[in-house]
Formats: sequence, C-alpha cells, structure tokens
Amino acid sequence: MTKSSINATVIDTRLVEAATWQMRLAQGDASGADFEAWLAAHPANKHAWQQVHASWQLLGEHAAQPEVLALREEALGHAREARQTRAKAHSARPWYRSLQALAATVVLVIAGGSSYYAIFKHSDTYTTQAGERRTVTLSDGSQLVLDSRTKVRVRYSRSERDVQLVDGQARFNVSKDPSRPFVVHAGGQLVRAVGTAFNMDLLGNTLAVTLIEGRVRVRRDEVKSAQSIDMEPGQQLLLSEDAQPVLRVTDVSHATAWENGRLVFEGETLGVVAARFNRYSSRQLQLVGEGVAEQRISGVFLIQDLDGFVATVTAYLPLAATITSRGGIEIRPLPAN
Repeated sequence: MTKSSINATVIDTRLVEAATWQMRLAQGDASGADFEAWLAAHPANKHAWQQVHASWQLLGEHAAQPEVLALREEALGHAREARQTRAKAHSARPWYRSLQALAATVVLVIAGGSSYYAIFKHSDTYTTQAGERRTVTLSDGSQLVLDSRTKVRVRYSRSERDVQLVDGQARFNVSKDPSRPFVVHAGGQLVRAVGTAFNMDLLGNTLAVTLIEGRVRVRRDEVKSAQSIDMEPGQQLLLSEDAQPVLRVTDVSHATAWENGRLVFEGETLGVVAARFNRYSSRQLQLVGEGVAEQRISGVFLIQDLDGFVATVTAYLPLAATITSRGGIEIRPLPAN
C-alpha cells in the first residue's frame, strides 16, 4: 500500500467518524463531553468535523428543497434505527457498525461534490404560456406576478434571494429581509432590493424597471464595481445594450395595467406595441414595410382584443391589415393611389 493510499484511508476513516458524531449529535444520542474528547484526540478529527459539519449546515441552508428534505430525513431515520438496534443488542458494536456504514454513505455523498452541487444549485422555474398570468408565493412570503409568455428562475440561499427574469414581464412584491437582499438578473442588469415592489419588463434587448414602492439599486450584472442607479417610487429606468440608461418619471398604473388585462401606450412605436401584443396571443402581428415599426400610437387596449387594436391602428394610421395563411396579421403601408 502506498503512502497516499494510507493517507486516503485515514482521511476517510476520520470523515466516517465525524459523520457518525454529526448524526448522533443531531439525534441527541451523544454527550458533549464525549464529542469534545474525540475532537481533541487528533488534529485530523477537527478537520474532518469541519468538512462534515459544513455539509450538514448546507443541508439546513437548503432545507426547503424536496431533495434535501428527503436526504436528511433518510439519514436521520437510519440513525434512529441504529439507536434502536443498539438498545436491543448486548454489545454496542453492531449498532456502531451500522451507524458507521450509514456515515460512510454520507461521506461518499459529500466527497461526490457534484451531487451536492446539483442539489444546492437547484432552482425553481416558473413559466406562463400565451394569454396566461400567474402569481407565485415564494418561501419567504415574496410574490411574483408573471405576465404572459414569462419565464423566471428562483434560487434561495441563506445569504441571498436570487431570481432571474429569463423572458417576459413580472411584478415583484418583495418581503423585507435585510440579511438577504432580493436580487433579480435580467437582460445583463442586476436589480437589488430588500423589501419593495417593482415591475420588470424584458422586451427584446430592452429592460424597463418601474419602481412601485420602496427603493432599488440597478447596475450592470457582470461588473460589481460598475456605476449603479438608485431609483425612487414612480420612476422608470430604461436599459439596453446599445443606448445610455434613461431614468424618467412615469405613471406606475400604466406600467402595471397588464395585471388588469389592459395595455396603455403613450406615443409608443408600433414596433414596441406589436411586440407587447404578441405576448398574449398565438395570432402574431407582423409589421411589413419601411417605416411601419417607427410609427407611434397612444391609447388603452384590452390585452385580448387584438382585432380591436388592429382596427384602431388601421383607422388612425395610413396602414392596412391582412390575414396570413397561418392566421397571423400583417400590417403594411396603404398602397399609393
């Protein structure tokens, strides 16, 4: 046997012993004095304990995850069985071997690393289909209101509440927890909050952040030292990769009108308006022809009334609409007389 293999065996033994102590302590089946004596018996014991205890704490940090609950309950269940076996046996050796076998399994999981990484990096994904809205209440009481065709990933840890707006639009009603900032990533931007309410709309390469109440800080996602923008209620921040940030006062009720089934536009380009309507229907609007997407329109429209919107556009702008073979709607300039 080589020196390295001997060392590996010793290290594995220490880890098994540490895992055994962790489960015994978790079950209240060991005295503090005995544990302290084991800990002081050899420097390697303390190192092994730190490894095992850190992993056990990590289980607690992610205790809300179903996979983690199952793993921990299984481990503790086996520990209880081992204790019962010990009580019935004349010798402590059988139950100790049983518990050591279980501890060895725990060590293998810890050593596997990638299995733990998959569990602890687990994220919950919430999506909506065309025409669907959904409200999600998270474990801390925060609420996400998802607009149509929206995708959000949520990953909570002990130190941070991490959310990613992948597509679409959502309103975030954040529960106060100063020790765990609520961070939303979207379109290369990072929005940081503690307890507040705000709306985020990711449309193409443009992100619109509307602050409803409280305060948020926005900065580029990938650069921690980048300049940040603090927002106040009633402000909207427009961000895109190819333009400077625009911070403006806005009517919050307009930005959140989608929650009540309406869209409100004030001098928006037809390109933006069409993109918003396309979130809500399988019948997609297509703008064809030079300058069509740049024409502007104002008004209040029902999300589900696509035909009414098209009728309004063609009545007030020099445009015509035709139905495509696939059921979509093309909007083009009126033919020259």
